Amino acid sequence: MKNMFSKGLVVLSLMIFAGSANVMAQSVFAEGAKWGSKVKEALDALELKGDPENGYDIYQVCAACHLPTAWGDPAGTFPMLAGQHTSVLIKQIADIRAGNRDNPTMYPFAIQIEGAQDLADVVAYIATLPMNPDPPTGDGKLLKRGEELYKVNCVKCHKETGEGSIKDSFPLIGGQVYDYIIRQLKWIRDGKRRNANPDMVKQVNEFSDEDFIAVADYVARLKTPNHKRNLDELKTNPIYKNVKH
Repeated sequence: MKNMFSKGLVVLSLMIFAGSANVMAQSVFAEGAKWGSKVKEALDALELKGDPENGYDIYQVCAACHLPTAWGDPAGTFPMLAGQHTSVLIKQIADIRAGNRDNPTMYPFAIQIEGAQDLADVVAYIATLPMNPDPPTGDGKLLKRGEELYKVNCVKCHKETGEGSIKDSFPLIGGQVYDYIIRQLKWIRDGKRRNANPDMVKQVNEFSDEDFIAVADYVARLKTPNHKRNLDELKTNPIYKNVKH
């Protein structure tokens, strides 16, 4: 009974918030959002209207690692998905399923998605979830350096507050888990993220490990427009009852 009540509240929330997310997604998918999406499944999913209620059911597999909140884990093993652009999520999941991105941990779960419609549905659900208002950060000792690096190297694509671009599939990075940012930056520099944007690879090629620490700490503290969206959910949705925020 408790689970049925919880799901009822979730579905009600989806009815309130999903409409605007789907309208925004549909308005931009036809124009672009495909800088690196070469997998047919991803291209098909970009054109579909996602059903967040079905997406809720699919997401239960993802919740084991990314948590019911989709905030990831503080250690950075699993990223925060909440607030991320649907175009970015579609590309990354499809690339993992197609073998274009190496992620042996996620692959067994990703292959359980049954085609483009399920892919569109699960990301439509994730799009309704509010971001963590207090994500893990670094020690703050290199923030000035991080800010300088970010403004010189990252602002053009990821914008001032780290919101990225749904149209261009540039990920939202503001407020992402600190240790996850560091690891991904290193992997992009070192060639371990095979599906990384080539422009991004060039941009971070000369970064040192300390540069990554500095910029990751700065980025983890950024507040994007998505941080201000749906914050009432943190007070009313039962999945956030025991979450520290």
